[in-house]
Amino acid sequence: MSPDGRRFVATDRLGTRVIDLTTGERVASIETTGFFVDYSPDSRRIALAIGPGLTILDADTLVIVDELPPMIPGLTASSALWSPYGESMAVAWADGSVGVLDTITRQLRWRRPADADVIGSRGTTFVFTPDGRRLIASINDRVGPAGETPRTTIRAFDVETGAEVRPPLDVPYGFWSIAPLDEHGDRVVGVPPGVFRTVAYDLVSGAEIPTPAPSLAAIGIL
Repeated sequence: MSPDGRRFVATDRLGTRVIDLTTGERVASIETTGFFVDYSPDSRRIALAIGPGLTILDADTLVIVDELPPMIPGLTASSALWSPYGESMAVAWADGSVGVLDTITRQLRWRRPADADVIGSRGTTFVFTPDGRRLIASINDRVGPAGETPRTTIRAFDVETGAEVRPPLDVPYGFWSIAPLDEHGDRVVGVPPGVFRTVAYDLVSGAEIPTPAPSLAAIGIL
């Protein structure tokens, strides 16, 4: 959904399309499809993760306004998320690594690899803290050595330096969506697929914590 609440963008095997949430009508559509889409903070641009690079589209027409070249040759960018103020963008790759792109210089600020025993990831869910200073990444269904059960790891990074500000936390759930419960992102809540409830963790202690049942929109997940 766009930050101004007016429109919704979706991408799948049929292409990419923008829907007006008031009328339900299709505003624009293109045949190009990607792995992930996200609106810029001002709702004027859409980032489309497609192959090894990122394509930036006009949010009203879906016309290409910029194309960022492959950041890591040979690796597919599987997720992308604009920071709250638009000066950077979180990016995930199919090997389970994550990084931050400076949208002003168009340079990769940093990239952190997955653990040495991780072969790949089936998806990464991101969230920035409200001040844009930290990035929380849920690296879902990480694939390790043969026979190992896929797992999810939550990692917290300093957006400027890429330093991990909390130890990585292995958890039994992957998350479709994730949101911080405090301004520093020390506690996070998410919605795992097939669980039908919110699950929260304290990233300082590593413990699962009780969650009330607020509306998901209230905590920024919908």
